[in-house]
Formats: sequence, C-alpha cells, structure tokens
Amino acid sequence: MDNTFADVEITADDIRAAQQGAKWAQELVLGALRSRIAQQAFAAAPRAGEFWNIVDELKHVGMIAAWEALERFAGSTVDDFFGFMYRTTQTAIAEHLNALRFAGADRKATEAFCYWLRECDGDADLAEKLCQRTAAPGHTRLGRDR
Repeated sequence: MDNTFADVEITADDIRAAQQGAKWAQELVLGALRSRIAQQAFAAAPRAGEFWNIVDELKHVGMIAAWEALERFAGSTVDDFFGFMYRTTQTAIAEHLNALRFAGADRKATEAFCYWLRECDGDADLAEKLCQRTAAPGHTRLGRDR
C-alpha cells in the first residue's frame, strides 16, 4: 500500500483547485484519499483465493470513482469532502463486488435479492424463495429465470 499521502492535509482551496482542473491539486486531493480507499478495499474484499488481486482491483475501482466524483462535490468543507468521497467510493466498491458475485444477473434482480438476503439474515435459500413470491419494496416480483 502506498502511504505517500497518508498524512497530507488538504484544504477547501485545494479541493476547489482540483475541481477546476489544476493537476497539482488533483494529485494532492486524490493522493490524500489513496490510503482511505485502500482501507475500504481491504475491508470489502472477500477473504478467499485471489484476495490480494481483488484488493488491488477494488482500490482501482475506488480511485476511479473518486476521480469521477471530484467535479460533482458541492460541499464547502474538507470534512464534507471526505464524507462525500467515502460514500461515493464505498458505493462503487460495493457495486463492483456485487457485479463480480452476481455476474450475469441484472441490477434490479441483484438489488431485490440483496434486500431479501438482508431481511433473511443471510439465508440465501429463503431469500431466493421470497424473491420469487414477494416483491421487494420498489421492485417487482422476480421470476424463476431471474
């Protein structure tokens, strides 16, 4: 893990400069996020087989999400920025893991299954049955082929 920027302090002016396209500021701001994203990736990666490859892939996914979200940040403080980036990168990492786990399933079907899986405390068989019998909030009931 590269901790080059782990102790770097950034300011709201640095964030605004990065949003306006200053390369030095983008490197500084995204560098300040690097160790936080690495921690998220390490925590999210499944503890099996290709663990370190998956961690590396999730770090890349998180950094790309942070890069793409930089211009969308509309807050005014550094704390708001870190909170925004945490939620953004956490969501991107979780969506990427779901895409790996549920390859071939459409997004709505995956969301419905994950909803029932949480409701069933991790019982995948019961969650599958509920997906086919009952519509999750905001979703339609899934057929046998989904």
